[in-house]
Amino acid sequence: MVNSPLHPSRTVFEGARLVATAPGSDTARVRLDGTLLRLGLVTVIFLGGCKAYDALYCDEDRKCTDSTRPFCDLTGAYPASEGIGRTCIPSPFDAGADIADAGSGDASAPHDATGDASVGCRWGRFSRLANVNTRDNESVGSLDAEGLTLYMARYRADGQSDIFVATRSTAAEAFGVPVEVVELRDDELQEYGPDISATDLEIFYASGLGLGPIMTASRETPTSTFSTPVSTDMGGLHPSLSGDGLSMYIVRNETVERRTRSKVGGSWSAPTSILPGDGYQSADVSPDELRLLLTNEDDDAPVLIAERDSVEDDFRSPVPLDADILPGGPYYLEATWNADQTQMIVATPQSGFGLDLFYSTCQ
Repeated sequence: MVNSPLHPSRTVFEGARLVATAPGSDTARVRLDGTLLRLGLVTVIFLGGCKAYDALYCDEDRKCTDSTRPFCDLTGAYPASEGIGRTCIPSPFDAGADIADAGSGDASAPHDATGDASVGCRWGRFSRLANVNTRDNESVGSLDAEGLTLYMARYRADGQSDIFVATRSTAAEAFGVPVEVVELRDDELQEYGPDISATDLEIFYASGLGLGPIMTASRETPTSTFSTPVSTDMGGLHPSLSGDGLSMYIVRNETVERRTRSKVGGSWSAPTSILPGDGYQSADVSPDELRLLLTNEDDDAPVLIAERDSVEDDFRSPVPLDADILPGGPYYLEATWNADQTQMIVATPQSGFGLDLFYSTCQ
């Protein structure tokens, strides 16, 4: 039994490929040769005679003898498989394969269905983010206001995770290769779910196992080194700041909570519940706090958007993105968008042993 690099709250039993769901979850999945079953609190992936490092693809399988299609798509997640499991496919990890690399503003055409969860917006089909994904595991953190800087986490072979940053000059270009933010590294903790403030001067991120603590660091200018991280003494996952930096949204016990402070650098209030527990995994708030981008454990609605008319109002019921535009995967761990909510990145298992990042734009 080992800690899973997919997420701090998951555990992998290597022999049977059994993966425990996050604490508090009341659902799980069993995958047997592409068949999905619900089973309680665990996910079990039986790979049979398949030699694989991934929950979706075998890199060696007796039935895949064609050298041009040597991988086996266990679940039908690969686009060319058309939803049919145990299909032989080309390498799903090569650039230019059916799962296309993306990263520019016009990388994906608008989808004809709504796919938007918001008035006047139509999201394009998600495509694999160029230059960022590796055979390690990448999880999303946050985009800066213009969508030109991406903070993310990458999981190491020893199960620990560190924060990386990737940049680009314009939204029409792909991100460059991510580099580690070394001053935030702590070899005794996992760092993940980073959120950068609108000023680029503060960063918050989850650490350790389970529910925190949430750490923070600051810097003098957007290009200088961050200070030594300190604990906020708050627990939770995937912190997300409002545009003024005075509100923070956190997922804790599958519930979206909000905390406030009177000034930047001040103490945070006690949490108030914004969206009660419904299997939420992450929540990314818009700068004006009127929209939330959510992921949850519901297979039928894994990525959603909730809206309200003012900060004093309750959020209306979250509306899911059209499943047809999503890249497919057993779950969606995280999602983030930029300040004007025109660029979105989601993290879902697609290659390697875990998570890859996929990108879409609002048309």
